[in-house]
Amino acid sequence: MNDIMGIIYTSQEDTSLRELTAVRAVAALPVAGRYRVIDFILSSMVNSGIRNVGVIMQRNYHSLMDHIGSGKEWDLHTRVDGLFVLPPFMTPDNNGSYVGLLDALLNNMSYLRRSRQEYVVIVGGCNVFNARFDEMVADHIASGADITLGYTRDTSSDLAPHNAFRHAFMQFDAGGRLTAMEINPNAPSYENLGIDLFIIRRKLLIYLVDQAVAQGMHSMYADLIRSHMLAGTLDIRGAEYKGFCRRVETVQGYYGFNMEIINPDVRAKLFEAGPVFTKTRDEPPARYAVGAKVRNSLVADGCVIEGTVENSVLFRGVNVGKGAVVKNSVIMQDSDIMEGAELENVIFDKAVTIRRRGRLVGQPLYPIVVGKNTTI
Repeated sequence: MNDIMGIIYTSQEDTSLRELTAVRAVAALPVAGRYRVIDFILSSMVNSGIRNVGVIMQRNYHSLMDHIGSGKEWDLHTRVDGLFVLPPFMTPDNNGSYVGLLDALLNNMSYLRRSRQEYVVIVGGCNVFNARFDEMVADHIASGADITLGYTRDTSSDLAPHNAFRHAFMQFDAGGRLTAMEINPNAPSYENLGIDLFIIRRKLLIYLVDQAVAQGMHSMYADLIRSHMLAGTLDIRGAEYKGFCRRVETVQGYYGFNMEIINPDVRAKLFEAGPVFTKTRDEPPARYAVGAKVRNSLVADGCVIEGTVENSVLFRGVNVGKGAVVKNSVIMQDSDIMEGAELENVIFDKAVTIRRRGRLVGQPLYPIVVGKNTTI
């Protein structure tokens, strides 16, 4: 189906990820050894035949812009449509962030108006899943709904408790219509968790956003969706996503997802809907020295392993020195674990160095996080 456009909203509510998002958006966060969070949503759109994709950015978006570039890796560097980077319009009164999704859409209304596709798929930038949006849109059209909301019943993601208007737990009737909704409940009454996925006609979206912002609304879930649900003015339905889905919102959630992805069964489930594309980096294959021991781990190209690696994810260009031990850890690219060092339950950002015989041991429920370009 060629009559669909996509919008990826990169939220700036990222304080629960601490050092990991100090210099980058959540969507630019490296995951699974070689990918970024945004790669999964962007690839899902491309695999679904979407050729017009807008990425709404907020503060700390330089890393994300560097990663997606012109969209070449996703075959979106075309003359007609393609990938559109939508940075915030910064003024003395605007620090480069939006109050909510409705504000972000209003500030990018010119992009919506000049697009020609009839339907819009909007997805939040902190979700990791691999879906076929063309099938979802076909079901949306067949149902006659005004808005279709994506949701999952897998609530095993670690959710940040303070992120206002982000977690919507919903109830649907036998016909799939939205009947009740809770925003950020301490103890949800419903099992359906929204995955920040909205399907809607483009012209209807333009009208609803304009009307909602004029009435002081900011949140898509808490303001627009709930108000129309209560008033019964729109036919709002749900579409369950049954595949692997995780929200990357907290350090524990990020660590847990990377530990899960080591399992080949989980990887198979995540990638079953189609390939996931990413920015390539020319590196030689990983090299394993004599005496190296690697077990149950993801090791990317360009790594040099002389020590022991267990139950860990190593990104490109990581060096593990002789006698060094890395267990249950996530080590981002170009980090250097020197001879005799010991790491367990830690997350290293890019280009972190731990000197000889250094030792860092965290807890599985509270891993140690070391920021980018740090030497220990």
